[in-house]
Amino acid sequence: MKALLITTRPDQWNDLQEVVKKNFVGLNLECSTSEANAIEIINFGGTIAFYIIDAKSEFEDASSILNNLMDMSGERPTLIIGENDDLAKINSRLLFLNPNNSFIEDPYNLDALKEVVDKALSWTEESKFDEQSVGENPDDYTPMKLKNFYFYSSFPLDIYAQISSSQFVKSFEKDTKIYEAQLQKYSQRKIHTLYIKKDQHLDFLQNSMDKASKFFKENIKFSKTLIMGHMRATSIIQDYLKHVGATHEIIDFSEDLIENIFTSLVKEKDYKSVLKAFPKKFQGTVSKSILTVYTLNFLLDELKMTAETTKKRFFLAAIIQDTFIENDDLSSVKTLSDSRLEDLDEKSKEQLIEHPKLIANLAQQYTSYSELDFLLAKHHELPTRDGFPSTPSASEMQLSTCVFNIAHNFSADLDDK
Repeated sequence: MKALLITTRPDQWNDLQEVVKKNFVGLNLECSTSEANAIEIINFGGTIAFYIIDAKSEFEDASSILNNLMDMSGERPTLIIGENDDLAKINSRLLFLNPNNSFIEDPYNLDALKEVVDKALSWTEESKFDEQSVGENPDDYTPMKLKNFYFYSSFPLDIYAQISSSQFVKSFEKDTKIYEAQLQKYSQRKIHTLYIKKDQHLDFLQNSMDKASKFFKENIKFSKTLIMGHMRATSIIQDYLKHVGATHEIIDFSEDLIENIFTSLVKEKDYKSVLKAFPKKFQGTVSKSILTVYTLNFLLDELKMTAETTKKRFFLAAIIQDTFIENDDLSSVKTLSDSRLEDLDEKSKEQLIEHPKLIANLAQQYTSYSELDFLLAKHHELPTRDGFPSTPSASEMQLSTCVFNIAHNFSADLDDK
């Protein structure tokens, strides 16, 4: 079992390490001297039973670091060591909202320290918190793209990382704050997928759809907030279609999204202003899909293809086009000569090549939109015949295909930048 001490004072680290060795058998104390290092340990150092935060440490932004770490702790006990004045550095809501948190005056009394550590250890044992890393059947988990978690400030379910073929470790407790820095650590380690329990997945998707539908009814004007709502809804649709299929619930939800997009873009006459409002930190299948929708809106206007049903068919195709792409980094691949394909195994390469056919077959369930499947089956074709999967000649490519492919290839370039 591990505890994590966050301090910039070497003497505090040495003293507490000795105390732990002498008084708590089986407890290892790790030390971090910065928020970034603490996040690294939390994400990849195995189960942390509780935190000890030295409030007297000279962090660059002590208040932010202390608040962020306590926010990430969830139900884990957090022990604060410092003087009464040091409490001013800490958001009192975070300190007192969790009944498992404790404050120890510094210099601390050994008996007082032992009492609060024993309390923390008791909570850990009762909650079986140390059993987060367990060997389980991978079929019990549903994969979710790492980049989709950027759309959440917190998540309603526990999130797991796979550390071996049959070993999963809890990465985020449910309802705790998710920081971009945490997600970036996974990305830096080439981890592109996190997991949730399969038996909770459908409930999560349904609840997410309900929240998004309520959001659409708020009639928010076009803004970064609305764009984020469009991206969250797109991630839900792609996730649902991939793991559940085209049920009437997801078809109705898709209609809600494209209706909201159609309505919100009616008053937007300037493509550049739309791009200016777009959050720049995202890249992948979801952000490219929404960029494609917005690009199509203005391109179709220029081409006088403004019928509502026509626009909505194109919008829907853009939203679901990359549903079966496994790796977000491949969302902007245009040709089979792309150097990124050289590092793929044959199975991954085949999945990429075949994903237009897969989504085209599934799109046949959207019976309100004729030729939706045709748009999707051809959405990676190019007049130079170096696209995929069918490589038709330029003369065989219809206008609708050309319009859609121009929009999504242009949006892929924007997304990469």
